[in-house]
Amino acid sequence: MRLYKVLFISIAILTIACTDNNKDKTGGKINLYEVEAYRSLFPHNAIDAIGVKVVNQIFEGLVKFNEHTLEIEPAIAASWEISNENTTYTFKLKEDIKFHPNQIFESDDQRKLTADDVIFSFKLLCTHGNNNNGFHTTFKDLVKGATEHYIMSVNDEFDGNLKGITKIDNYTIQIDLEHPSPYFLYSLALPFCAIIPEIGYKYYKESVLIGTGPFQVIDKDLDQITLEKNQDFYRKDKKGRKLPYLDQITFHFNKSVTDQIVAFANEDIDILYKMNEEKYINKYTELNLNSSINLNNLSTPYMAVSYCGFNLQDSILKNKQLRQAINYAIDVSAIRTAIAAAKENEDAKVSGITPTAFEKYNTSEIETYAIDVDKAKALLVEAGYPNGEGIDTIELDINKGRGNNLIIAENIQTQLKENLNIDVKVNVMPFSDKIDKSKSGASSFFKAGWIADYPHPQNFLSLFYGRDVPGKEEDWDSYPNTTRYKNPEFDKLYEKAMRVPLAETYAYLQEAEKILMDDAPAIILWYGKNQILTNAKVQNYPMNVMGYIDYSKVWLKK
Repeated sequence: MRLYKVLFISIAILTIACTDNNKDKTGGKINLYEVEAYRSLFPHNAIDAIGVKVVNQIFEGLVKFNEHTLEIEPAIAASWEISNENTTYTFKLKEDIKFHPNQIFESDDQRKLTADDVIFSFKLLCTHGNNNNGFHTTFKDLVKGATEHYIMSVNDEFDGNLKGITKIDNYTIQIDLEHPSPYFLYSLALPFCAIIPEIGYKYYKESVLIGTGPFQVIDKDLDQITLEKNQDFYRKDKKGRKLPYLDQITFHFNKSVTDQIVAFANEDIDILYKMNEEKYINKYTELNLNSSINLNNLSTPYMAVSYCGFNLQDSILKNKQLRQAINYAIDVSAIRTAIAAAKENEDAKVSGITPTAFEKYNTSEIETYAIDVDKAKALLVEAGYPNGEGIDTIELDINKGRGNNLIIAENIQTQLKENLNIDVKVNVMPFSDKIDKSKSGASSFFKAGWIADYPHPQNFLSLFYGRDVPGKEEDWDSYPNTTRYKNPEFDKLYEKAMRVPLAETYAYLQEAEKILMDDAPAIILWYGKNQILTNAKVQNYPMNVMGYIDYSKVWLKK
């Protein structure tokens, strides 16, 4: 006999209402399951959602996002001043911050964070390396001397100087920009700009896991990583209580959705990502589980998009008319219907690469690719491939994910064969391999997704900025522009949006996105929705439209 008793507390706001009736919020452990493993925990290489989630608990930058409003607030920096020209930023560091304890430190005093650690970390960010995916979207062509430093580092020719970053004293640094940027503080809040101890990097290299964040690593293997409360963490709550509240967080990796449902029902884990009550009940019933737990059902819009990208340097897919034909030949709504996980997005109007979660960003004038097989066939003729003749099999690379990617790929495979007589081969691989393949240009067609690094449409259009595509003589990957899209008119508008006040950026970006969508470098599938279930004992879980998570203020009701 199946016992089914679940109380859902529905919450569709950005924060969880809670009181301070529980005066003792400290203590307790949280267990989390993830469907795949992280790609890297080195801050400069943290480009996957799971890795970023973990890195943000271990490392910190000068500033951070508020976990509810997403406004920029101090982290390592106590304060900062910006010049009248908006090109000089002076940061005053907090003087009571220590790196996590580790054997490499000969004394407690050596653990203290100073301006030297900040300068070292930023110089490292401006140094070429296979594990550096952050430079191009943060300091390149923005911080004075950063691009020169990076180029010279390719051949180890640089002298170590970076003229745009200056140490004023042990707890003050100055950063000089080539031009004003409305996004600079956002960039400093990313994991790429986390502060790493110089001694730690020299000892551990890219395996360094020593930060100043609320949690420190105590155990790690291929299947899990356990983080423990940083006893020296400097932040406190509004009542002066030390953070974080939790004693421990353990992330378990490579767990299927079924594994997660069962563990959640048995209270072995405390949080279910990408899950709402309807999906949980359906799966719970299907698995014939026995459980009696109280839940929080949390939901917000999501600054996230799923898409399939084309490699525009591919000998076949560089053809614009062909890419447009493929877009018109795909019935995205049919794919959504086939995927239970995407059904909540069926009513969402898909336009460009930028999700509708940006309320004031007008995408109504951006033309979409609704299913139109006749138009697709006509474009295929214009492209020089009537009835698909002359097109070799196109390979679509996907990672397994939550199982939905294979459904997406098989639907695309079937539709392109039926509608355009184009053969598609589906390649399933680990997430890290798919990322590496798309970055290097070895992937012609790939399933991808993007969650906002910061709350602005520019972050989504940055995926197609031509400046980030390496030339033939340059020995580095194309990231985040993995489609290798280049259009001078798009770049011109995008660059204008990088040099005007934040309030004026939308108009330029909207025009750029019109050009982008006409060029069809990708098939836009749908926009996400941030849906999470937690055990009701989990309090103050930070919900926001970016899915940004800071566990320092999460606590367990006793």
